[in-house]
Amino acid sequence: MNFQTLKDNFKYFNTVLNDLDDDIKEYSFANETTESSTGISGLLGKQWMKDLIKLGRENAYLLQGCAEYTVSKGNKDFEVPIESTEFNPTVGTSEATDVTWTDISNLSSITLTPTLHRAGVAISGLAVSQSQVALIEYARWALAKGFITDLEAGIVTEIETGTPTATLFGGDASSTGTLETGDVLTPDLIASAASELKAVKWYSEKDRPYVLYISPEAEGALMKDSQFTNAAEFGARDAVLNGEIARYVGARVLSSPNMTAATDWGSGSLAGHVLHFVKSKVHCAVGWQENFKMGLDYEWDRQSFAHRVYINSIYDIENVQESAVVQIKVADA
Repeated sequence: MNFQTLKDNFKYFNTVLNDLDDDIKEYSFANETTESSTGISGLLGKQWMKDLIKLGRENAYLLQGCAEYTVSKGNKDFEVPIESTEFNPTVGTSEATDVTWTDISNLSSITLTPTLHRAGVAISGLAVSQSQVALIEYARWALAKGFITDLEAGIVTEIETGTPTATLFGGDASSTGTLETGDVLTPDLIASAASELKAVKWYSEKDRPYVLYISPEAEGALMKDSQFTNAAEFGARDAVLNGEIARYVGARVLSSPNMTAATDWGSGSLAGHVLHFVKSKVHCAVGWQENFKMGLDYEWDRQSFAHRVYINSIYDIENVQESAVVQIKVADA
């Protein structure tokens, strides 16, 4: 084939393309107009924002008020010595007589026995390679936050299994059944809770201060009370705790979404929460097994072609001094 023939062939080919292009201009997809993409939506590309907008998650609020201990490797139990009752020696007033010897029999201990707590996520290797969202990073974040949620719920459960020094109610109520709308958390209730702890000789200390755990609903009620907002202020030097909103009558006030909620108080339809006024580092303890506090692990599983993110932790939660707790039950609004 000479050059002229080749040129003529290409000329013919170009003509065909031009004709085809002219023909296509005369066609349209069924049910389509130049203003609509309804029928061809499956052909259209999508651009994804690479940051995932996550739901809200709580952090470790209640843990800050607990005493934490480490159970060393090779041990399954950790004994926390406590004073079960107040020591009252027999005091004599007679001269020239032997002193009355008093036995120390008021000491006991709380046993922390850490147990295994596990959670994990498996993500398809194909999904990770084709997703524009950082799925493994999200799995790490979600697992850590979910684990903390479970831990905080365990602390609340343990506190509420104990017998508090006192149980206070909002307004003039004397039980959850007599609570009414408006029986919310007030500065007066906080002051009464502090008085209850002082009555059993639990005083706020710098390294073991009073802590009041409240719900976001109770926080809202307090923030509308000028008596609270005018008196509450942060200390100048102490670090602010996670979730801390203010300090009042020597108590650090922490707002946590983990407080126990109720929907059937009052006449049967009143919403409320159980709050706790405690002496921190005394009322409750968390024992962690050495090297298994909270840690995320990752591995690539070739056999299942999956990314695996998991968390293994070994801990126990126990009441230490139940009398260092005052329970407060209030309506949400």
